[in-house]
Amino acid sequence: MKRRLGDQDIAAKTDVRYAAIFDSIADGFFSRASNAGSFPNFVSSPISVFNRLFVCHPGAILCYLDTSCNSVWYILNMSARSRIPHPPVRAPELASVQEDFLVWEYSRDDRESVYRTPTDATVLAFGKLADAPVAQIADFAKRYGVLSVLQIKPDYRRNTDIELPDGSIWRYDQSAYNRDFQGREPIELWRFLARRLRAILRINASLKGRSRATLPQIGTEADWQILGGGEPLVDVRDAQFFLLLEVNHWLATGAVGLQLGITEWSRTKTDWKLEVKYGGLLGSLAYRLLLIVIGEGNLYACDGCGLPYIRTKRAPRPGEENFCDDCDGVAAKRAVQRFRERNRSKAK
Repeated sequence: MKRRLGDQDIAAKTDVRYAAIFDSIADGFFSRASNAGSFPNFVSSPISVFNRLFVCHPGAILCYLDTSCNSVWYILNMSARSRIPHPPVRAPELASVQEDFLVWEYSRDDRESVYRTPTDATVLAFGKLADAPVAQIADFAKRYGVLSVLQIKPDYRRNTDIELPDGSIWRYDQSAYNRDFQGREPIELWRFLARRLRAILRINASLKGRSRATLPQIGTEADWQILGGGEPLVDVRDAQFFLLLEVNHWLATGAVGLQLGITEWSRTKTDWKLEVKYGGLLGSLAYRLLLIVIGEGNLYACDGCGLPYIRTKRAPRPGEENFCDDCDGVAAKRAVQRFRERNRSKAK
């Protein structure tokens, strides 16, 4: 009888046998689905379960956590610890702003191209582009990569395409730029995505109790308006559901998925490995956003500037304000104000 992987197994083994995890996921899915009497009609084999739920539709695995086994978390947890390799992103050789567009060009000699692996800091830096000068957007693109999008006619629109307020529709398409080596993208698209990503991080901080309240909070109405508006939410469970959909949509838009890789080509042994796949900056942001939302325990929203940040100091006490490093001066000023208010109240 197979033993499921536990936390200690994963922490102890850096070279995890991913095939065992596939088996564990499939076994749990089959057993739970059969016990519940709701066996999906598309299931034909254990591997097809995982392929259908994650590789073909990467965000769906979050929606199926209740009907799949807990080993799904192990894969995400391992990924958060960088045990699942994820590809670097190619940065352009040239990037500049011309009118309302970011214009860029890849080096035609791939050996001279710069590749960078995204981190949590990349995601936080992208979120700051919502209000940044256009020159800062160009600097970010030259350092970390470009969105790799093409404008699409409305008649050919897909669910994963991005529609800007001006009505233009854009689609991620890395293959086109691999052929042409150059492209241009609207600055408003960069700001649009940066605003949405920043809103997701702030709402997630509220849902995880990383604000002044200890219990999950819905988040601000302003952030929900950025994500689509509608009637104000009153139940935190609705907020959880809609944020889940938003993150899953980012994964689908960025074409994030899993693929089979190999440790090395060898005549003496065969060692497969699990790899995350995406084509460019948009996919890498979506993937790192997923890891932050799921596993980052120190993500807070600053009470000074309102930006998300990863806190390296001790956690604030319940009801206590928290500030990023850039707002330490604000924290000191507010502490002085509170001290003076307490003295005035004592004097009365």
